[in-house]
Amino acid sequence: MDHPYNIEIDAAHPHYTVAEIFSSSNHMVRGFFEKNYSKKLHSQEFYEINIILRGSATHYVDERRITVCKGDVFIIPPHMMHGYLGGEGFDIYHVLLSPQYLQKYAATLQPLSAFSMLFKLDPLMRSHSSTRLHFRLCEEELAQLMSRLDVLAKLSYHDSYVDALICEGESLALIAELCDIYQRHTHTSTAVDTEDGAFIASIAYLYEHFGKKLTIETLSRIAQMSRNTYIARFKHVMGDSPAHFIKLYRVDMIKQMLRGTALSEEEIALATGCSDVPHMIRLFSSETGVTPSRYRKENRE
Repeated sequence: MDHPYNIEIDAAHPHYTVAEIFSSSNHMVRGFFEKNYSKKLHSQEFYEINIILRGSATHYVDERRITVCKGDVFIIPPHMMHGYLGGEGFDIYHVLLSPQYLQKYAATLQPLSAFSMLFKLDPLMRSHSSTRLHFRLCEEELAQLMSRLDVLAKLSYHDSYVDALICEGESLALIAELCDIYQRHTHTSTAVDTEDGAFIASIAYLYEHFGKKLTIETLSRIAQMSRNTYIARFKHVMGDSPAHFIKLYRVDMIKQMLRGTALSEEEIALATGCSDVPHMIRLFSSETGVTPSRYRKENRE
Protein backbone atom coordinates (compact mmCIF):
# COMPACT_ATOMS: atom_id res chain seq x y z
CA MET A 1 0.00 0.00 0.00
CA ASP A 2 1.43 3.36 -1.05
CA HIS A 3 1.26 6.48 1.09
CA PRO A 4 1.41 10.09 -0.18
CA TYR A 5 4.65 10.69 1.73
CA ASN A 6 6.16 7.28 0.93
CA ILE A 7 6.11 6.28 4.60
CA GLU A 8 6.23 2.55 5.05
CA ILE A 9 3.53 0.61 6.83
CA ASP A 10 4.87 -1.30 9.81
CA ALA A 11 5.18 -4.77 8.30
CA ALA A 12 5.89 -6.36 11.69
CA HIS A 13 2.78 -4.89 13.33
CA PRO A 14 0.46 -2.93 11.02
CA HIS A 15 -2.59 -3.24 13.29
CA TYR A 16 -3.00 -3.73 17.06
CA THR A 17 -6.09 -5.54 18.33
CA VAL A 18 -7.96 -5.12 21.60
CA ALA A 19 -7.24 -8.73 22.53
CA GLU A 20 -3.46 -8.44 22.34
CA ILE A 21 -3.19 -5.09 24.19
CA PHE A 22 -5.88 -5.62 26.83
CA SER A 23 -5.24 -9.30 27.44
CA SER A 24 -6.01 -8.99 31.16
CA SER A 25 -9.72 -9.10 31.94
CA ASN A 26 -9.18 -6.50 34.66
CA HIS A 27 -7.52 -3.69 32.72
CA MET A 28 -9.20 -1.34 30.26
CA VAL A 29 -6.39 1.27 30.32
CA ARG A 30 -2.72 1.05 29.41
CA GLY A 31 -0.20 3.86 29.93
CA PHE A 32 3.49 3.94 29.07
CA PHE A 33 6.47 6.16 28.18
CA GLU A 34 8.55 5.67 25.03
CA LYS A 35 11.89 7.43 24.60
CA ASN A 36 13.54 8.27 21.26
CA TYR A 37 10.33 7.19 19.61
CA SER A 38 9.86 6.54 15.90
CA LYS A 39 7.15 4.34 14.43
CA LYS A 40 6.08 3.35 10.93
CA LEU A 41 2.43 3.60 9.89
CA HIS A 42 0.06 1.46 11.91
CA SER A 43 -3.46 1.45 13.32
CA GLN A 44 -5.34 -0.05 16.26
CA GLU A 45 -8.82 -1.07 17.41
CA PHE A 46 -8.94 1.37 20.35
CA TYR A 47 -8.53 5.04 21.23
CA GLU A 48 -5.08 6.39 22.04
CA ILE A 49 -4.10 9.65 23.75
CA ASN A 50 -0.66 10.93 22.73
CA ILE A 51 1.23 13.46 24.88
CA ILE A 52 4.57 14.71 23.57
CA LEU A 53 7.04 14.97 26.46
CA ARG A 54 10.27 16.04 24.73
CA GLY A 55 11.54 17.07 21.33
CA SER A 56 9.68 17.25 18.03
CA ALA A 57 8.79 14.88 15.19
CA THR A 58 6.76 14.56 12.02
CA HIS A 59 3.42 12.95 12.72
CA TYR A 60 1.75 11.20 9.79
CA VAL A 61 -2.00 10.72 10.06
CA ASP A 62 -3.99 9.27 7.18
CA GLU A 63 -2.84 11.36 4.21
CA ARG A 64 -1.53 14.36 6.15
CA ARG A 65 1.75 15.35 7.75
CA ILE A 66 1.94 17.43 10.95
CA THR A 67 4.90 18.66 12.98
CA VAL A 68 4.39 17.91 16.67
CA CYS A 69 6.40 19.31 19.60
CA LYS A 70 6.76 19.02 23.35
CA GLY A 71 3.43 19.57 25.09
CA ASP A 72 1.22 18.67 22.13
CA VAL A 73 -1.81 16.53 22.98
CA PHE A 74 -4.04 14.75 20.48
CA ILE A 75 -6.29 11.73 20.14
CA ILE A 76 -5.85 8.82 17.73
CA PRO A 77 -9.21 7.09 17.09
CA PRO A 78 -9.60 3.43 16.16
CA HIS A 79 -8.51 2.35 12.65
CA MET A 80 -6.73 5.61 11.79
CA MET A 81 -3.38 5.03 10.09
CA HIS A 82 -0.65 7.03 11.82
CA GLY A 83 3.06 7.04 12.51
CA TYR A 84 6.00 9.17 13.64
CA LEU A 85 9.28 10.14 12.09
CA GLY A 86 11.04 11.00 15.33
CA GLY A 87 13.97 9.26 16.94
CA GLU A 88 16.71 10.66 19.16
CA GLY A 89 15.36 13.23 21.62
CA PHE A 90 11.69 12.57 20.87
CA ASP A 91 9.80 11.18 23.88
CA ILE A 92 6.10 10.42 23.96
CA TYR A 93 3.50 9.10 26.39
CA HIS A 94 0.68 6.82 25.22
CA VAL A 95 -2.61 6.21 27.01
CA LEU A 96 -4.57 3.36 25.41
CA LEU A 97 -8.30 3.15 26.15
CA SER A 98 -10.24 0.00 25.33
CA PRO A 99 -13.68 0.31 23.70
CA GLN A 100 -15.18 -1.12 26.91
CA TYR A 101 -13.64 1.72 28.92
CA LEU A 102 -15.24 4.42 26.78
CA GLN A 103 -18.57 2.61 26.84
CA LYS A 104 -18.44 2.20 30.60
CA TYR A 105 -17.62 5.87 31.24
CA ALA A 106 -19.45 7.48 28.32
CA ALA A 107 -22.14 9.05 30.50
CA THR A 108 -19.43 10.36 32.84
CA LEU A 109 -17.23 11.89 30.14
CA GLN A 110 -19.81 13.22 27.69
CA PRO A 111 -20.86 16.24 29.81
CA LEU A 112 -17.27 17.54 29.57
CA SER A 113 -17.74 20.24 26.93
CA ALA A 114 -14.39 19.55 25.24
CA PHE A 115 -14.67 15.75 25.19
CA SER A 116 -16.47 15.46 21.86
CA MET A 117 -14.21 18.10 20.34
CA LEU A 118 -11.03 16.24 21.27
CA PHE A 119 -12.19 12.65 20.74
CA LYS A 120 -14.44 13.12 17.70
CA LEU A 121 -13.88 16.39 15.84
CA ASP A 122 -10.10 16.80 16.16
CA PRO A 123 -9.28 13.48 14.42
CA LEU A 124 -11.71 14.33 11.62
CA MET A 125 -10.24 17.79 11.11
CA ARG A 126 -6.71 16.39 11.02
CA SER A 127 -7.82 14.03 8.26
CA HIS A 128 -9.65 16.63 6.16
CA SER A 129 -7.93 19.94 6.78
CA SER A 130 -4.77 21.72 7.81
CA THR A 131 -6.62 22.98 10.89
CA ARG A 132 -5.51 21.39 14.15
CA LEU A 133 -7.57 21.35 17.31
CA HIS A 134 -4.90 19.67 19.36
CA PHE A 135 -3.34 21.96 21.91
CA ARG A 136 0.06 22.43 23.49
CA LEU A 137 0.57 22.10 27.24
CA CYS A 138 2.83 24.63 28.90
CA GLU A 139 5.59 23.41 31.25
CA GLU A 140 3.41 23.88 34.32
CA GLU A 141 0.46 22.00 32.80
CA LEU A 142 2.67 19.14 31.66
CA ALA A 143 4.23 18.88 35.12
CA GLN A 144 0.72 18.87 36.64
CA LEU A 145 -0.16 15.73 34.66
CA MET A 146 3.07 13.80 35.26
CA SER A 147 1.98 12.22 38.55
CA ARG A 148 -1.06 10.65 36.83
CA LEU A 149 1.08 9.44 33.92
CA ASP A 150 3.53 7.88 36.38
CA VAL A 151 0.73 6.01 38.16
CA LEU A 152 -0.66 4.68 34.88
CA ALA A 153 2.78 3.57 33.72
CA LYS A 154 3.42 1.84 37.05
CA LEU A 155 0.07 0.11 37.57
CA SER A 156 -1.67 -0.41 34.25
CA TYR A 157 0.27 -3.59 33.53
CA HIS A 158 -0.30 -5.12 36.99
CA ASP A 159 -2.86 -7.92 36.78
CA SER A 160 -4.76 -6.70 39.83
CA TYR A 161 -8.38 -5.59 40.11
CA VAL A 162 -7.44 -2.89 42.62
CA ASP A 163 -4.71 -1.53 40.35
CA ALA A 164 -7.11 -1.64 37.40
CA LEU A 165 -9.64 0.49 39.33
CA ILE A 166 -6.93 2.97 40.32
CA CYS A 167 -5.91 3.26 36.65
CA GLU A 168 -9.49 3.85 35.59
CA GLY A 169 -9.79 6.64 38.16
CA GLU A 170 -6.48 8.22 37.15
CA SER A 171 -7.37 8.08 33.46
CA LEU A 172 -10.77 9.67 34.10
CA ALA A 173 -9.06 12.47 36.02
CA LEU A 174 -6.47 12.83 33.25
CA ILE A 175 -9.13 13.19 30.55
CA ALA A 176 -11.06 15.68 32.71
CA GLU A 177 -7.92 17.77 33.23
CA LEU A 178 -7.06 17.66 29.52
CA CYS A 179 -10.58 18.79 28.62
CA ASP A 180 -10.38 21.61 31.15
CA ILE A 181 -6.99 22.74 29.84
CA TYR A 182 -8.23 22.52 26.25
CA GLN A 183 -11.23 24.66 27.14
CA ARG A 184 -8.91 27.32 28.56
CA HIS A 185 -6.67 27.13 25.49
CA THR A 186 -9.51 27.27 22.97
CA HIS A 187 -9.22 30.90 21.91
CA THR A 188 -5.47 30.79 21.44
CA SER A 189 -4.73 27.24 20.28
CA THR A 190 -7.27 26.55 17.57
CA ALA A 191 -5.96 27.41 14.14
CA VAL A 192 -8.53 29.77 12.69
CA ASP A 193 -7.97 30.26 9.11
CA THR A 194 -11.38 31.84 8.74
CA GLU A 195 -13.32 29.03 7.08
CA ASP A 196 -12.03 26.17 9.21
CA GLY A 197 -12.13 28.12 12.45
CA ALA A 198 -15.74 29.18 11.93
CA PHE A 199 -16.73 25.65 10.90
CA ILE A 200 -15.14 24.26 14.09
CA ALA A 201 -17.09 26.81 16.12
CA SER A 202 -20.33 25.54 14.58
CA ILE A 203 -19.53 21.93 15.53
CA ALA A 204 -18.60 23.02 19.05
CA TYR A 205 -21.98 24.76 19.25
CA LEU A 206 -23.69 21.56 18.07
CA TYR A 207 -21.97 19.42 20.71
CA GLU A 208 -22.70 21.92 23.48
CA HIS A 209 -26.35 22.61 22.53
CA PHE A 210 -27.57 19.25 21.22
CA GLY A 211 -30.18 19.26 23.99
CA LYS A 212 -31.82 22.38 22.56
CA LYS A 213 -33.40 23.24 19.23
CA LEU A 214 -30.77 23.23 16.48
CA THR A 215 -31.26 24.43 12.93
CA ILE A 216 -29.06 24.36 9.83
CA GLU A 217 -29.55 28.13 9.62
CA THR A 218 -28.07 28.64 13.10
CA LEU A 219 -25.09 26.36 12.42
CA SER A 220 -24.36 27.81 8.98
CA ARG A 221 -24.53 31.33 10.40
CA ILE A 222 -21.95 30.43 13.06
CA ALA A 223 -19.81 28.84 10.32
CA GLN A 224 -20.14 32.03 8.24
CA MET A 225 -21.31 30.01 5.23
CA SER A 226 -24.41 29.81 3.10
CA ARG A 227 -26.78 26.99 3.97
CA ASN A 228 -25.84 24.89 0.94
CA THR A 229 -22.11 25.45 1.37
CA TYR A 230 -22.34 24.47 5.02
CA ILE A 231 -24.23 21.27 4.27
CA ALA A 232 -21.62 20.30 1.66
CA ARG A 233 -18.73 21.11 4.03
CA PHE A 234 -20.40 19.21 6.88
CA LYS A 235 -20.90 16.10 4.73
CA HIS A 236 -17.26 16.22 3.60
CA VAL A 237 -15.82 16.45 7.12
CA MET A 238 -18.39 14.63 9.25
CA GLY A 239 -19.50 12.03 6.70
CA ASP A 240 -23.21 12.79 7.10
CA SER A 241 -25.80 15.51 6.64
CA PRO A 242 -26.16 17.96 9.57
CA ALA A 243 -29.75 16.88 10.24
CA HIS A 244 -28.97 13.16 10.35
CA PHE A 245 -25.76 13.72 12.33
CA ILE A 246 -27.70 15.65 15.00
CA LYS A 247 -30.31 12.88 15.07
CA LEU A 248 -27.69 10.14 15.52
CA TYR A 249 -25.81 12.18 18.12
CA ARG A 250 -28.99 12.59 20.17
CA VAL A 251 -29.70 8.86 19.90
CA ASP A 252 -26.14 8.15 21.09
CA MET A 253 -26.65 10.48 24.07
CA ILE A 254 -29.95 8.79 24.87
CA LYS A 255 -28.19 5.41 24.82
CA GLN A 256 -25.51 6.65 27.19
CA MET A 257 -28.06 8.07 29.63
CA LEU A 258 -30.19 4.92 29.51
CA ARG A 259 -27.16 2.73 30.19
CA GLY A 260 -25.25 4.81 32.66
CA THR A 261 -27.73 6.94 34.64
CA ALA A 262 -30.92 6.56 36.68
CA LEU A 263 -32.61 9.46 34.89
CA SER A 264 -36.25 8.93 33.98
CA GLU A 265 -37.31 8.86 30.34
CA GLU A 266 -38.91 12.29 30.83
CA GLU A 267 -35.59 13.70 32.10
CA ILE A 268 -33.63 12.08 29.28
CA ALA A 269 -36.05 13.42 26.66
CA LEU A 270 -35.64 16.94 28.07
CA ALA A 271 -31.83 16.64 28.22
CA THR A 272 -31.47 15.45 24.62
CA GLY A 273 -33.60 17.97 22.77
CA CYS A 274 -36.76 15.87 22.42
CA SER A 275 -40.05 17.69 22.92
CA ASP A 276 -41.50 14.86 25.00
CA VAL A 277 -41.20 11.11 25.70
CA PRO A 278 -43.24 10.02 22.64
CA HIS A 279 -40.92 12.12 20.45
CA MET A 280 -37.89 10.45 22.04
CA ILE A 281 -39.39 6.99 21.57
CA ARG A 282 -40.04 7.67 17.87
CA LEU A 283 -36.53 9.07 17.35
CA PHE A 284 -34.83 6.26 19.26
CA SER A 285 -36.87 3.43 17.76
CA SER A 286 -36.39 4.65 14.19
CA GLU A 287 -32.60 4.35 14.53
CA THR A 288 -32.23 1.36 16.86
CA GLY A 289 -35.32 -0.77 16.23
CA VAL A 290 -36.09 -0.98 19.96
CA THR A 291 -37.80 1.29 22.47
CA PRO A 292 -35.76 3.21 25.06
CA SER A 293 -37.23 1.13 27.89
CA ARG A 294 -36.26 -2.14 26.22
CA TYR A 295 -32.78 -0.82 25.44
CA ARG A 296 -32.31 0.19 29.08
CA LYS A 297 -33.48 -3.20 30.32
CA GLU A 298 -31.05 -5.07 28.03
CA ASN A 299 -28.04 -2.74 28.43
CA ARG A 300 -28.24 -1.26 31.92
CA GLU A 301 -24.78 -0.97 33.50
